[in-house]
Amino acid sequence: MSIRRRTDPQNQSGTRYPTCLPIPHNSTGTWISNLWEVNAMTVRTSTWVLATGIALVTAVAFGASLLPRLSAAPAPARTIYMAAVEPKGGTTSDKESFPTIALPPGGGYVLKAPDNTGRWEVSTYQWQPSLIMANQGEQVTLEIVGINGAEHVSSIPGYVSSFTVKRGQVTRVSFMANRAGMFPILCFTHNPTMTGNLVILPRQ
Repeated sequence: MSIRRRTDPQNQSGTRYPTCLPIPHNSTGTWISNLWEVNAMTVRTSTWVLATGIALVTAVAFGASLLPRLSAAPAPARTIYMAAVEPKGGTTSDKESFPTIALPPGGGYVLKAPDNTGRWEVSTYQWQPSLIMANQGEQVTLEIVGINGAEHVSSIPGYVSSFTVKRGQVTRVSFMANRAGMFPILCFTHNPTMTGNLVILPRQ
């Protein structure tokens, strides 16, 4: 380090002070050159770190694109079993008089007059069960067997536009329960009694 003696009126003792920061003995130009080299090395290092980071991110993204895409978990499935039925009852005229008031029209009610033995019957067409429930987000399948009635032309407005249930056959109706609420299950052949309700519970 270069040292010079400082002598002035305020410092008569001749105390030595360092003139500045240490300067290498070779030259000021060399010191500046070294400083430039250090700065250049810092820039190169920063550039290398940045380039390495970019390359790493690119490699990860490219590798991820080669992996098989993970599909979303399948929706939970629910199968509901139903039947098209005709509850029926009857008696004879000597025990109970045949009703004189007609039942509502529409095919859902059936009132048979007394036969030659005096027996008369009454029946109605229904879905059994008439109230079914599922959760929003489930894949729902209705498996419906026809027991009574030749056929039932039906619909679930909001989910299924049309389906037909026939006696002695199983009809499967599938849909994704993506809307919460209450939806009617209608049989157009036997209204108004053959009307059920589908309840889709909202997601929690």
